[in-house]
Amino acid sequence: MGSPEQFVSSYSVPFESRAILLESLVSNNLHSSLPAEAKEFAHHVRFEGSSLPCLPINWRLAESAASLKALEAVLINVLISRKYGQGPFPVTIDTDHAQLFFMSSLLIEANPDPASPVQPTPIRELTEKYSHFFPNRDLHQMSSSPFRKAVTNI
Repeated sequence: MGSPEQFVSSYSVPFESRAILLESLVSNNLHSSLPAEAKEFAHHVRFEGSSLPCLPINWRLAESAASLKALEAVLINVLISRKYGQGPFPVTIDTDHAQLFFMSSLLIEANPDPASPVQPTPIRELTEKYSHFFPNRDLHQMSSSPFRKAVTNI
């Protein structure tokens, strides 16, 4: 099967992200509702970044996040093409940046002031303010203590 060192030296997050986009997303029969141009426009997406993931997270997070961002770019290219008759435009996805998307929840700001720097709104304040829209579904109190927040239920 080979050593872990051989696997690590031959693995590439950008290459795997491209494979996910082309094979698992735009060429997958389960996604037959995608626009007809999606397959062609997907070839205008380029992936760049380090070969190995920056963050030690399982689930191939870097590859998944990058390929979903690429699909988003493909669909935007389709919209631009249909509405304005332009494109497809080349798109570059940085896999190192794409995998940081999960940290964006830490920067959420409700009703931001455009003139000031980002001031994250405390989650507890948002929870109380929007609880009628998003009721608490933490049935097993996974966020009841720092210890429970740190463990996973995988």
